[in-house]
Amino acid sequence: MYKNSPLRILIDASHDGGVWWYPQSSASDFSSSTPHQGKELADFIRGRGFQVDELPRGTTITDSLLSQYDKVIRAGYFFHYSEPELAAYDAFLQRRTSLFLISEFQRVGQSDGLAERLGIHFAGAAVFNASGNSSIEILGWLSDTDYVDLNDNGRQDADEPTGAPVMGTLHHSHARIFFLGEINGLEGIPQPFVTNLVGWLFDWR
Repeated sequence: MYKNSPLRILIDASHDGGVWWYPQSSASDFSSSTPHQGKELADFIRGRGFQVDELPRGTTITDSLLSQYDKVIRAGYFFHYSEPELAAYDAFLQRRTSLFLISEFQRVGQSDGLAERLGIHFAGAAVFNASGNSSIEILGWLSDTDYVDLNDNGRQDADEPTGAPVMGTLHHSHARIFFLGEINGLEGIPQPFVTNLVGWLFDWR
């Protein structure tokens, strides 16, 4: 697709807790060529002509790092970003670029620092402030029978809604931003969803 000058896509899995690199762990060397939960998606994007790099856990995000890439997939969030790392994302999003924000199941007391920075509040894998943020456009929900088990007790409590929103877009002055509560639904590369999503995020300059 971009054989003369392929767009460079960064997969920021540096703060992943299990969404992207599983079953690889910090006890071993991370390798994009070795099986991991995000590999099929990364390979699919490579197959469309993009150059794709995957960051291992423990990498520090900087402005100079992000500036080397045209688009970013933020894959999973468990380990906190520092304030300078969040500031690097602030600077990156002032460009005409794209961010695919994949979060991770947020338990009680946890929060996704980058999502919060953008005004998206995840609880579990659902967005809990969609109605209070006019920049959020929800495009996908849990079913009417599926609920968000925030405290992992195996039953639905009064504050655990069914049909909660889990994905959508965030209207931004410069960047295209698509967010998703977790990667599990993408593991099998469901079509035509993934092709349409990659096209919307990356097939523009």
